[in-house]
Amino acid sequence: MTDLQKKQKPFPWHCIKCGAEDVYPCTLRYTTDVKHDGRLHRVVIDDLTVPVCRKCGEKIFTDSVDEQVSQALRSKLRLLSPQEILRSLHELGLSQKELASRLGVAEATFSRWVTGSVIQSRAMDNLLRTYFAFPEVRHVLIGEEQDPELGARTDRFADTRCGVVENERRFTQTAAVYGCATVIAFAKAVSRRGQVFPMR
Repeated sequence: MTDLQKKQKPFPWHCIKCGAEDVYPCTLRYTTDVKHDGRLHRVVIDDLTVPVCRKCGEKIFTDSVDEQVSQALRSKLRLLSPQEILRSLHELGLSQKELASRLGVAEATFSRWVTGSVIQSRAMDNLLRTYFAFPEVRHVLIGEEQDPELGARTDRFADTRCGVVENERRFTQTAAVYGCATVIAFAKAVSRRGQVFPMR
């Protein structure tokens, strides 16, 4: 009997172990180990709904049960759900094919993420979150036509600019404490030379 047939057939079902027609849905606490990203994760579900034989106790693991376990694993690992991925796609006006191309993954792989049949890896989840969250990332990740030099080297000048801004902020905070405008002017001059003024 297929899972679809079981969904359509009313309870009770026949038990695949003892043969008794005594299988009914039951809500119970369930603990299992699930492998994801090369690691085993202990998943605890307080209210798993699963068909159970009242005679022998055999559990019938249907697609619905597997989906509940997958949802629990996503929640434990804090990974984007298929609904969240689809919502972000809709908000950006992108098709699954377009986003798959921009991220450099197969369309079939992306489709499995949004149908829930496969849970994306932590690395791909981070990439999805970064793409959805930052317009700058969406601007440069454009698929096969993107700049081949992107990421080939770090922008040290950009790091220096950020450091200057951070140093000026620290100096300004310190000067505000002492109420001395001279310290602010001196701080900015030293900061532009790349020196660090530690805050204590």
